[in-house]
Amino acid sequence: MEGSLDSHSNIPMLAINSDLIEFLFSYGQKRIIPAGETFISEGDDSNNCFVLLDGEADILKKDENGSDAVIVRISKGTIIGEMGVFLEEKRSSSVRAATPLILLEFTAERFFTAVNNIPELAIRIIKSLAEKLNAANKQTVTTR
Repeated sequence: MEGSLDSHSNIPMLAINSDLIEFLFSYGQKRIIPAGETFISEGDDSNNCFVLLDGEADILKKDENGSDAVIVRISKGTIIGEMGVFLEEKRSSSVRAATPLILLEFTAERFFTAVNNIPELAIRIIKSLAEKLNAANKQTVTTR
């Protein structure tokens, strides 16, 4: 598929250690998603975000025919949905579980509380967003 990302390495991971993950559980809620389930839908309100603790998921965008096209597959350590939460915008893509998933889900309010209280998390999110922007910039150049 032209313009798609086909490597796990194109999506940055939070690379958070187990101690930080344990601490994050006090801000979020564990959620298990079965394979095949879409748990974020393009166009929906962005009122929560997730850290992917285990499994793989596909990021999907609607193509010109209105069908879901896989943009990239993500895996453990990826944060999902944070851009919509930060920007207070509708979801820009859908996310479907490619395998069974274990997620840590944060409401927008709890996410902002965690970011404010955990400087290491804030730094990792900033780095993740910068890497996502960099990957998107590189992808834009290669699809022209």
